Amino acid sequence: MQKLLDFVQWPEDAGTSRRLCAAVPDEDWPAFRALDGQGGLKVVRLARDGALGGCQVVYLGQMPVAEFTQWVRRIEREPVLSVCENWRCARDGAMVGLGMENSRLYFEANSGAISRAGLRVGARLLRLARTVY
Repeated sequence: MQKLLDFVQWPEDAGTSRRLCAAVPDEDWPAFRALDGQGGLKVVRLARDGALGGCQVVYLGQMPVAEFTQWVRRIEREPVLSVCENWRCARDGAMVGLGMENSRLYFEANSGAISRAGLRVGARLLRLARTVY
Protein backbone atom coordinates (compact mmCIF):
# COMPACT_ATOMS: atom_id res chain seq x y z
CA MET A 1 0.00 0.00 0.00
CA GLN A 2 2.80 2.41 0.88
CA LYS A 3 4.35 2.09 -2.60
CA LEU A 4 1.03 2.98 -4.20
CA LEU A 5 0.76 6.10 -2.03
CA ASP A 6 4.19 7.26 -3.13
CA PHE A 7 2.77 7.87 -6.63
CA VAL A 8 -0.19 9.98 -5.46
CA GLN A 9 -0.17 13.74 -4.96
CA TRP A 10 -2.86 15.23 -2.76
CA PRO A 11 -3.86 18.91 -2.84
CA GLU A 12 -1.63 21.04 -0.61
CA ASP A 13 -4.39 21.61 1.93
CA ALA A 14 -4.81 17.84 2.46
CA GLY A 15 -1.87 17.73 4.89
CA THR A 16 1.28 15.64 4.85
CA SER A 17 0.37 12.70 7.08
CA ARG A 18 -1.06 9.59 5.48
CA ARG A 19 -4.16 8.19 7.11
CA LEU A 20 -5.64 4.98 5.75
CA CYS A 21 -9.25 4.42 6.72
CA ALA A 22 -10.40 0.85 6.19
CA ALA A 23 -14.05 -0.07 5.66
CA VAL A 24 -13.52 -3.82 5.98
CA PRO A 25 -15.25 -6.82 7.55
CA ASP A 26 -14.17 -7.97 11.02
CA GLU A 27 -12.10 -10.86 9.68
CA ASP A 28 -9.99 -8.51 7.51
CA TRP A 29 -9.34 -5.86 10.15
CA PRO A 30 -6.28 -7.52 11.81
CA ALA A 31 -4.34 -7.38 8.53
CA PHE A 32 -5.00 -3.65 8.24
CA ARG A 33 -4.23 -2.98 11.90
CA ALA A 34 -0.81 -4.59 11.28
CA LEU A 35 -0.04 -1.84 8.72
CA ASP A 36 -0.41 0.89 11.35
CA GLY A 37 2.83 2.80 11.77
CA GLN A 38 4.58 1.34 8.73
CA GLY A 39 6.15 4.08 6.66
CA GLY A 40 4.38 6.74 8.72
CA LEU A 41 0.96 5.35 7.82
CA LYS A 42 -1.83 5.74 10.38
CA VAL A 43 -4.52 3.08 9.97
CA VAL A 44 -8.01 3.42 11.43
CA ARG A 45 -11.18 1.44 11.01
CA LEU A 46 -13.98 3.33 9.32
CA ALA A 47 -17.56 2.72 10.37
CA ARG A 48 -20.20 2.56 7.65
CA ASP A 49 -21.61 5.90 8.74
CA GLY A 50 -18.28 7.31 9.91
CA ALA A 51 -16.97 10.69 8.86
CA LEU A 52 -14.16 10.81 6.31
CA GLY A 53 -12.36 13.59 8.16
CA GLY A 54 -8.64 13.09 8.10
CA CYS A 55 -8.65 10.16 5.66
CA GLN A 56 -6.28 10.40 2.71
CA VAL A 57 -7.06 6.84 1.62
CA VAL A 58 -10.24 4.80 2.05
CA TYR A 59 -9.92 1.07 1.52
CA LEU A 60 -13.24 -0.54 0.62
CA GLY A 61 -13.29 -4.23 1.47
CA GLN A 62 -15.80 -6.83 0.32
CA MET A 63 -19.31 -5.40 0.58
CA PRO A 64 -22.64 -5.47 -1.25
CA VAL A 65 -22.87 -3.40 -4.44
CA ALA A 66 -25.35 -0.91 -2.93
CA GLU A 67 -23.03 -0.21 0.00
CA PHE A 68 -20.04 0.15 -2.33
CA THR A 69 -22.01 2.66 -4.43
CA GLN A 70 -22.83 4.71 -1.33
CA TRP A 71 -19.14 4.82 -0.35
CA VAL A 72 -18.10 5.92 -3.84
CA ARG A 73 -20.67 8.73 -3.79
CA ARG A 74 -19.42 9.88 -0.37
CA ILE A 75 -15.81 9.90 -1.52
CA GLU A 76 -16.05 11.34 -5.05
CA ARG A 77 -14.89 14.96 -5.17
CA GLU A 78 -13.12 14.60 -1.81
CA PRO A 79 -9.30 14.58 -1.82
CA VAL A 80 -9.41 10.92 -0.77
CA LEU A 81 -7.95 8.00 -2.72
CA SER A 82 -10.44 5.12 -2.86
CA VAL A 83 -8.92 1.65 -3.13
CA CYS A 84 -10.91 -1.57 -3.29
CA GLU A 85 -10.15 -5.25 -3.48
CA ASN A 86 -12.16 -6.08 -6.54
CA TRP A 87 -10.58 -5.06 -9.83
CA ARG A 88 -13.99 -4.28 -11.37
CA CYS A 89 -14.65 -1.61 -8.76
CA ALA A 90 -12.35 0.86 -10.57
CA ARG A 91 -14.67 0.58 -13.55
CA ASP A 92 -17.58 1.23 -11.17
CA GLY A 93 -16.26 4.46 -9.61
CA ALA A 94 -13.45 3.67 -7.18
CA MET A 95 -10.04 5.07 -8.06
CA VAL A 96 -7.93 1.92 -7.74
CA GLY A 97 -9.17 -1.65 -7.94
CA LEU A 98 -6.88 -4.50 -6.88
CA GLY A 99 -6.97 -8.03 -8.24
CA MET A 100 -5.01 -11.30 -8.13
CA GLU A 101 -4.18 -13.52 -11.06
CA ASN A 102 -1.75 -16.45 -10.99
CA SER A 103 -0.64 -15.36 -7.50
CA ARG A 104 0.27 -11.90 -8.82
CA LEU A 105 -1.28 -8.64 -7.69
CA TYR A 106 -2.46 -6.25 -10.39
CA PHE A 107 -4.57 -3.11 -10.38
CA GLU A 108 -6.87 -1.04 -12.52
CA ALA A 109 -7.23 2.73 -12.23
CA ASN A 110 -10.06 5.15 -12.86
CA SER A 111 -8.40 8.36 -14.03
CA GLY A 112 -11.71 10.26 -14.16
CA ALA A 113 -12.47 9.51 -10.51
CA ILE A 114 -8.92 10.46 -9.54
CA SER A 115 -9.18 13.80 -11.36
CA ARG A 116 -12.60 14.64 -9.89
CA ALA A 117 -11.13 14.19 -6.40
CA GLY A 118 -8.36 16.69 -7.15
CA LEU A 119 -5.66 14.04 -6.85
CA ARG A 120 -2.76 13.51 -9.21
CA VAL A 121 -1.26 10.14 -9.96
CA GLY A 122 2.13 9.74 -11.58
CA ALA A 123 2.13 8.60 -15.20
CA ARG A 124 4.48 5.81 -14.23
CA LEU A 125 1.83 4.30 -11.96
CA LEU A 126 -0.82 4.54 -14.66
CA ARG A 127 1.49 2.74 -17.10
CA LEU A 128 1.70 -0.14 -14.60
CA ALA A 129 -2.09 -0.44 -14.41
CA ARG A 130 -3.67 -3.30 -16.31
CA THR A 131 -6.50 -1.00 -17.41
CA VAL A 132 -7.09 2.75 -17.05
CA TYR A 133 -10.68 3.97 -17.30
